[in-house]
Amino acid sequence: MNQFKIQAGLRIASHLFFILLTFRSFIALRFDMILQRDKTGPARIFLILLACAIGFGVSSFVLDIIDQFSTIFSNL
Repeated sequence: MNQFKIQAGLRIASHLFFILLTFRSFIALRFDMILQRDKTGPARIFLILLACAIGFGVSSFVLDIIDQFSTIFSNL
């Protein structure tokens, strides 16, 4: 039971890490230079949602790759 709690905590931490990393990447790309001055609010919300979607996808991919490698190497 305790193993499931640790695994869930690591999954949440991984998702948050990759979402934050993606959002920081969007900030570094300077999308605010492209946006109109009066439309920055909706654009920021869009960037946050896009960062969540991409970060979650990347995190799920990395966790699945780690899981597959652990399955492969545990059966050797």
